[in-house]
Amino acid sequence: MSIMPSIRIVGIPPGEAPEEIRRAWIGLILPLMPGGYGLRNSWASFGVLTGPKSCLGLLVMPLLRRNRTDGYVVPVLDAVAILEGQHPNAAKWWRENVPHMMKAGRAFVFDGSVCELVYEDEEAN
Repeated sequence: MSIMPSIRIVGIPPGEAPEEIRRAWIGLILPLMPGGYGLRNSWASFGVLTGPKSCLGLLVMPLLRRNRTDGYVVPVLDAVAILEGQHPNAAKWWRENVPHMMKAGRAFVFDGSVCELVYEDEEAN
């Protein structure tokens, strides 16, 4: 039986959302994207407010931008649902301000410096 790791947010993630919205992630345990079992080096990243909003933009933007993040990839819908349980106003901010991200298959990349890996056994404790 393999244990699926998750991440715990231990610091304020960098990003374009207001600080109080980013601060709301601290302490939450979030699942990694299927197949994303660890830190991804040099992941192409975009701001949630200024990044691409269409599939075409997602294909073209990596060619135009040089932003790279060493981070963990988390499904947006799962992350926002978990956030909703602890900080409903922060989850509401995400749904209202970045509706283009609220789709199956979309992902947040949490900077590795504000995350720690958590394994299933640790979550039960």
